[in-house]
Amino acid sequence: MLTVANGSTVLIVDDSPEQLMSLHQILRDSYEVVTARGGHAAVDLIEGGLTPDLVLLDFGMPDIDGVSLCGLFKMMPRLAKVPVLVLTAYASEEIEEQVFSAGAVDFIAKPASPGALLARVRTHLALYHSSERLARQNRQLRDAARGVVTSALQ
Repeated sequence: MLTVANGSTVLIVDDSPEQLMSLHQILRDSYEVVTARGGHAAVDLIEGGLTPDLVLLDFGMPDIDGVSLCGLFKMMPRLAKVPVLVLTAYASEEIEEQVFSAGAVDFIAKPASPGALLARVRTHLALYHSSERLARQNRQLRDAARGVVTSALQ
C-alpha cells in the first residue's frame, strides 16, 4: 500500500481530469493521493491490491455512478469500513438519501471549498483510524482474556 508520513492514502475517483487534478492539488500535501478516472479504473486499482484509508468519489460518472461504486466497495470485506465521501453537483434530498443508503459517510456539494474539503477528509480519517485502533485494542484484550482463562483452567 502507498503511504506517506501520516500513513493515509486517499483514493479520488472522478471522470473529469480537471476535477481529479484540482482535488489532487488540494490533498497532495497532506496525504498520499491515488486518482482513478472513472469507476472501472477505481475497481482495477482495488483489485490490484490498493486499500485506501478514504475514498472520495464523484456521484455522476458515466461508467459506474458513485452510488453503485460506493455500494460495491462496501460489499468488499477489506473496504467495508473505509469511509467514502461523495462529491456531487446534483444536490438534493433524494440524492443525499441514495448516497447515505449506499454506505457513504459524507456528502459534499460541488464546488467544495478547499478548506472545507480538507477538514472533512481529516475528520473522517481521524474517525476511521480511531475506530480501527479501538477494534485492534479490543481484539488484543479479548486475546489476553482468553489467555488468562486458559491459564486458570490448566
